[in-house]
Amino acid sequence: MRLRRIAQLVALHLCLSGCGLVDLPVDSLQCSAAHPCPAGLSCLEGICTSPDASLPVFGDDFEHRNLLESDVPAGPWTRSMVASGNSVAIVPEAAHRGDGGLRAIDVDTQDVFPAFVGHDRAWSGDQSVRTWLRVVASNDFSDTSLFKSDEPSFMFGQWEVDLFPGGQVRALSWVDSQNAISDFSDAGVVVPGQWRLLEVLQRGAQTPDASLEVFVDGVREVALEHYPGFLSSGAISAGVFFQDKPAATITVDLDDLRVANEPQPTRLALTPVRHQSGHACAEYRLELLDVFGGVRAAPYALELESGTALFADADCTSALGPMPKAAVAWPVFAKDTSSLSVTHPDFLPSAPVAAPGTSCSATGGAPVVLLAVWLARRRR
Repeated sequence: MRLRRIAQLVALHLCLSGCGLVDLPVDSLQCSAAHPCPAGLSCLEGICTSPDASLPVFGDDFEHRNLLESDVPAGPWTRSMVASGNSVAIVPEAAHRGDGGLRAIDVDTQDVFPAFVGHDRAWSGDQSVRTWLRVVASNDFSDTSLFKSDEPSFMFGQWEVDLFPGGQVRALSWVDSQNAISDFSDAGVVVPGQWRLLEVLQRGAQTPDASLEVFVDGVREVALEHYPGFLSSGAISAGVFFQDKPAATITVDLDDLRVANEPQPTRLALTPVRHQSGHACAEYRLELLDVFGGVRAAPYALELESGTALFADADCTSALGPMPKAAVAWPVFAKDTSSLSVTHPDFLPSAPVAAPGTSCSATGGAPVVLLAVWLARRRR
């Protein structure tokens, strides 16, 4: 009877300490022929990756110096329009990340199409456009169109996003060639001199129940819903596309602009996984989430940053490498810390999370549990 009681106490201790009979692996982030990825994912260089529709179909990180396809070497944009005295160019001062960003400058001119670049492409289906945005200076934001999706004839638009006085953002969508609907955010959404992550989502394209939403730093600020969205897109334009008060002046910086067919990743997210006993580092799972909390694939290889050293293994012996392009999750290891967060300049940072509790290893906890079970059975 005494041995059975001991066995029960041992089992209770193991349960409370988080140890179990089997040291279960974390998500199948690494893959091989013997360990395939879950359904919907592909094994690429030993990592489960996703054919995610949030991966960009067009983009520009502005790390080059040429804008147009006609330049040598060629840039990604089809065309530009720049009124006399204005400019649109890649300059170091406009960089949010890296060495370059796009700066569009509209000085005091009488041209309603001041300074922008456009990429001509027939898009079908939904659109997600994201970019880092900074208004450097302005004397009047009145109806400054920053982004526009043109319908293929270029006679009118599909949708556009505009800035108004006081930092308001307007979303506007055409129902047909004669009619459009629009709505405004609250004031102060865009603050001169400060970078903001701007995301535009058009969903339900080419259907009678479309929506257009504008998110700033991950927060939905304005939305148009349940309108006829039968128009298609033939081009994306960015910069200072239109200005209804030609005497107004504005300078705008853009960086890391990408276009996809589904919501793109907005922020980093860490989930504590475990701290296996006998190992120096605790394990976390890193993911990229969109504005709705959905997990999205990395658009390119991501070099992560943290105030704490990050490692690639539970023994803290190998430095953490980049999260591969198209990966949907990435194991991150760090020494025990009360709080851990990671950052990357192209995404909103992860919220701080506490270290996971210690769990038993397969060679540590399991034999003790088996001993407890054997002792209990032996005394029956």
